[in-house]
Amino acid sequence: MAADPGEPTRALVLGGGGLVGLGWQTGLLTGLREAGLDLSDAEVVLGTSAGSLVGALVASRAGFAAGLTTLASVAEVMDSATLAAGFKNFMTIVAKAGLDTDLRAGLVRIGEAAERADTMDERTYLSLFAEIADLPWPHSFHCTAIDAENGELRVWGPESGVPLQKAVASSCAVPMLYPPVSLDGRRYLDAVVVNHLNAAAAPPTDRMIIMSSVPLSTTGPRPSPLMARTANRELATIGKTRWLATVEPRTRAQSGPTPNAMDLQLALEEYALGIRQAEHEADRLATVWTGQPPSARSCS
Repeated sequence: MAADPGEPTRALVLGGGGLVGLGWQTGLLTGLREAGLDLSDAEVVLGTSAGSLVGALVASRAGFAAGLTTLASVAEVMDSATLAAGFKNFMTIVAKAGLDTDLRAGLVRIGEAAERADTMDERTYLSLFAEIADLPWPHSFHCTAIDAENGELRVWGPESGVPLQKAVASSCAVPMLYPPVSLDGRRYLDAVVVNHLNAAAAPPTDRMIIMSSVPLSTTGPRPSPLMARTANRELATIGKTRWLATVEPRTRAQSGPTPNAMDLQLALEEYALGIRQAEHEADRLATVWTGQPPSARSCS
């Protein structure tokens, strides 16, 4: 539903972060809804990687429990050792691709490596997204992916004419862990390689809330320095033109090694963390979203 004339428009941006990010975002959104802040009425929902699956559920006004069902589906087809090895291979290929020297050429190298990687077949991979297979494309939803052949960013939306399930799967296709996804005669990868947020790809709105599963602080652990620079540069630009609020996991907004984003146990722990964190974030985020905190609305 479009905003009434004169009413501020709002965007929800959900960043990448693997299964751990999926768990945290699902918990945070669940906790915010319980606290009286439902972000599903956003005029724009943009997701990258894990955030694309969560975003599709938010924009569809589906139950967030489907995110946890996806975690269970992954656990059925991949054990912890395979997930950890795949994430390590992803980190290695990103580090060796030369993205800082020649971004486009580096992305093409990653795409080539992803095509050669020994992963599950595309059909099995798509089955992990069975929870959204029958959902119509929500009018507010967009998600990002990278063309594996030329490194270009692709933003999928309701006008794209592609199935929601495949678009989201392409956005989540972590190189070296999952296979590239075929869409419109091309092959696509997770756009998190360059930017874990891609907030600038969201259609313009007056207000924006960004849920970053990767720490935004300059010392926080993240897969690559390029990812940090790109995301923080776009946040600085966006903050000049709209009312912006960001939220990140409290336990990981600190220095230290990058955690295994595909750790299923950690994903469940982050789900619980997200629910608890929502209690502390609800008023601040609601002030940006609605102009007043939930407690003030309930008393009016």
